[in-house]
Amino acid sequence: MGLRKLNLGRPALPRRSKAQENDLICVTGNWSFLGTWIVKVLLQQGYHVKSTLPHGQEDLRLLKSLPEANGKLQFAEVDLLDYGSLSDLFVGCVGVFHVPAPNYDINGTRDYPVELINTEVSGVLNIVEACASIPTVRKLVLTSCLSSILWDRQYYLSGAILDERNWSDLEFCRKQKMWAALSKTQSERAAWALARDRGMDLIVMNPATVVGPRHLRGCTNSRMLDQSGIFAYVHVDDLAAAHVLAFEVDEAAGRYICFEKLLSKADILEAAREMYPNHPIDKRLESFNPCVLSNEKLKGLGMSFGQGILEAEA
Repeated sequence: MGLRKLNLGRPALPRRSKAQENDLICVTGNWSFLGTWIVKVLLQQGYHVKSTLPHGQEDLRLLKSLPEANGKLQFAEVDLLDYGSLSDLFVGCVGVFHVPAPNYDINGTRDYPVELINTEVSGVLNIVEACASIPTVRKLVLTSCLSSILWDRQYYLSGAILDERNWSDLEFCRKQKMWAALSKTQSERAAWALARDRGMDLIVMNPATVVGPRHLRGCTNSRMLDQSGIFAYVHVDDLAAAHVLAFEVDEAAGRYICFEKLLSKADILEAAREMYPNHPIDKRLESFNPCVLSNEKLKGLGMSFGQGILEAEA
């Protein structure tokens, strides 16, 4: 009889509920490659998936080509401002993943159309309300952004570590015309208020800059670095996996900051030189000091990261 190894000093991981035979998940707001990746991971985990149509034909072809999609993936068109159509869409689902219009720049770009703020807030509220009206829906996972956490100058002045307890200052975002950050913050706050009122189990992912096979943004965006001092990234594979993990872990609750690595000044300069060897390094890249950000809460669910920023485009 062999001896069982004891796992000393390492806390037990939370219990994770795997997909049952006919579990149906709905993925809405599938306008970005993140939505496509979440659908892919759900199918690979054994779920049946009902998805809104991807924005691009390439993503649609990708999903249809997956071996797991045969008989387990269906597409639907829905208006996020039509509560009735959402309620119909969620019938029979055990969970919903909502991926709103992406905000890849975690610092809240000024070119975000201000008129879209109310539309995004209304769409998120309709999602929460519709989920709460369907008895089979046990959890809603909403994708927000780090921009709903970063924008309060007192954090930087205090030198505190930023975590899920922090919120962006709405008035500061308005004054600086950071409409994307304002939209994400207002939408998330509204979702939490309504979810608590309706007794809906809500999980929110707050990802950093997302990188992937077809997407790499912000690597040498010095304006981004000047404004927040934050340069963190997460690969889309890891971010999609984190969404599904948060859905499956029974103890998951609240918000989760999702990033693989918070880059140091040396990391950023090295990455910039490797990716752009023929371009001079912006002097502002050499002068910023990054802030401190924590992803310990997500790691506590059992999340581990695997993709590197320099391999993302390989």
